[in-house]
Amino acid sequence: MADLLGRRVRLVPVGPAEQEYVFQLERHPALITRWRGRGMVLSPSEAARTFWAGCAAAFVVVGVDSGPVGCVHLSNFEPVNGCIELSVLGDPRFEGAGLVVEGAGLAIDYAIDAWPLRKVYF
Repeated sequence: MADLLGRRVRLVPVGPAEQEYVFQLERHPALITRWRGRGMVLSPSEAARTFWAGCAAAFVVVGVDSGPVGCVHLSNFEPVNGCIELSVLGDPRFEGAGLVVEGAGLAIDYAIDAWPLRKVYF
């Protein structure tokens, strides 16, 4: 199985504590129109339901020296076609640092090791 630890970040599976960080991040004014709700502010229960619908794996990207820097979400796995979607949400405070990109690379490695994939859609 792929290592969830990179050079500058690690992936932490989303659980109840991490889910609150993700919900706060997706409500950030700079990100609210870029993520699943596309501008809608969902109730906590609806946000949780839509987050987990079709989810194959979800991780918070945690900087080794900086704490949480974003989220990567693998969803809509199609075993027959060997396809999966990867969504990435980065904390604007760390824009340009490359930390979330490194986390996305770890998530792709994880997906390739976990399932028989041919394509990863972004």
